[in-house]
Amino acid sequence: MFVIASKRLGNEEEAEEIVQEIFLNLWRKHENFILTTGFNNYFAIAIKFEVLDVMRKQLSIETFEKELGFSYDESDYSTLRHMDMLELQQRLQLTIKQLPEKCQLVFIY
Repeated sequence: MFVIASKRLGNEEEAEEIVQEIFLNLWRKHENFILTTGFNNYFAIAIKFEVLDVMRKQLSIETFEKELGFSYDESDYSTLRHMDMLELQQRLQLTIKQLPEKCQLVFIY
């Protein structure tokens, strides 16, 4: 199962996740599970649908990033955080300035 999933996805970590998810789902349904075909068929179909699901998610993420015209990386994220922090500091200063003088002292010192 792992070999098939990793060949189709080209990613061993995702293939491992898929195999674990299949066994986890099988265990969750073990009380009501009725096998009508052989386990080979069951696992082949389960791998097929899990791989398709992962591919669909990857495609939707790529499509979303293309529509936005960019993708995030760590430098973008840290820049956004820095901008958010500056905006938050400015708002805080404006709010403090609206307080009475003695109340401002509490926040400033």
